[in-house]
Amino acid sequence: MITLLQFEEMLKKEWISYFPESYQNGKVFFHEKHMRNGASTIQVSLQGVTDKAPMLSLRSYYEGIMRGEFAGNVLKRMADDFQIYEKQGTELFQEIVDMHPQNFEIMKDKITFILVNRNASEKFLEDAAYLPLEDLAKVFYIQISSEMHAKVTKEMCREWGVDTQELEKAALENMPCLLPAQLSDMGELFFDRESHNYLDETGEMHGDLYVLTNKNKTLGAATMLYPGVMEKITEKMKAPFYIIPSSVHEIIIVPKTLNMTLSEIRQMVRLVNKEAVSQEEFLSNNVYCYDSKTREIRMMHEDFVVEKPKRREREYER
Repeated sequence: MITLLQFEEMLKKEWISYFPESYQNGKVFFHEKHMRNGASTIQVSLQGVTDKAPMLSLRSYYEGIMRGEFAGNVLKRMADDFQIYEKQGTELFQEIVDMHPQNFEIMKDKITFILVNRNASEKFLEDAAYLPLEDLAKVFYIQISSEMHAKVTKEMCREWGVDTQELEKAALENMPCLLPAQLSDMGELFFDRESHNYLDETGEMHGDLYVLTNKNKTLGAATMLYPGVMEKITEKMKAPFYIIPSSVHEIIIVPKTLNMTLSEIRQMVRLVNKEAVSQEEFLSNNVYCYDSKTREIRMMHEDFVVEKPKRREREYER
């Protein structure tokens, strides 16, 4: 079985032969892309053939080699994918140009943000426009379509003449419409039952665990910051609740009535993150809460104070 380095050498020597004649002067090059939480991936592309050259993630194709797929078939598939993505990239580039991205007044209706772990995402955040939130970062994006977005950079902010506070204001106005929040009972999701959006329903909530995300169920942890969402949950829950940043995709709401302590919740979060959450999807090892007085979400350092019922003193006859 060939190693990843050997696969890279194979691409340098042989990949170009799987392209049409017009690509034969291209040069294979590799690029390390930094992603959320310190994760990275090796990408491959061609120089000197087009100014819209797509970057292909090497990992998925190498996994085909690892499964025993014939190397020539993998290289041919990569060449075909490159040409398909090149055509799509040209069309997408024109679509973005038509959006007038240099004009913030036109683009501001498409501003959104996602949440990432701030300490683990230093490389990812170097050129990004973002705002800190405890151990998290709100990273701003342009929502190009329902399935595609592009990171807003510091350079773009300078060209627009806006700061991150203006981006946040625009995002909080846009996201409830572009990516509506959805609150579901985890039991309904686990057993594949039809899930309800409890944010749209009246009455109290009496379940044990709830999942908060967006309608796409992708990068939905940011929904916890939507205007009015925490207020609705507080009103329906009728009890204090823990906010668990389960992953970049969703938040878990745990009512205090479940009789778990902050220490137990935190231990559970760290175990799940270690065993079941990938590096890129990791969000936080900490537990949060919502302060209804200040209307702020904050990291918990102390558990909720629950008043114990007072014992009635026995009266004695004198």
